[in-house]
Amino acid sequence: MTDTELLERLYAALDALAPDDDAELQDLLEEAGEHLDDAVPSADWRRIDEELPNPDIEEWVVVYTEDTDIGGRQFFVLHASELQQDSPSGGASAEAEAATHWMPLPFPS
Repeated sequence: MTDTELLERLYAALDALAPDDDAELQDLLEEAGEHLDDAVPSADWRRIDEELPNPDIEEWVVVYTEDTDIGGRQFFVLHASELQQDSPSGGASAEAEAATHWMPLPFPS
């Protein structure tokens, strides 16, 4: 599978998971999907245990849950602040707790 095909599958999954009432996120996903070829080179997965996103810079991120399915899925869009939670009692979602990798939403420059 090529990087473009993988990203197409990712965007389809993200689009299906994005809340319908979050118009800003829906617009971002639509724009990104229209520029898949430009977006592929900017895919930059980072390990959660090595680096966390800065919510002031990357407000929304894509996370991957290696070896863990949540509702049959492994890719999720989360607000970066969810990954900053120190413990499960801190209010982190199951997706944030299981996340092993993250990357900024890939958009063309």
